[in-house]
Amino acid sequence: MASEQFKLNNSQQLPLQAGYSVNANVNLGKVTSKQTLLGKFEDELNSQRRR
Repeated sequence: MASEQFKLNNSQQLPLQAGYSVNANVNLGKVTSKQTLLGKFEDELNSQRRR
């Protein structure tokens, strides 16, 4: 890979190189991916509390 560019919403481009870390927030409709993942743990925790 010679070079890669990440395009931002305002048409800016950022150079990327191998080894760069990336963080992203992904929205699934009105529910974020974080809520989706944590929801499974919350459900399990709540079921354990009921016992």
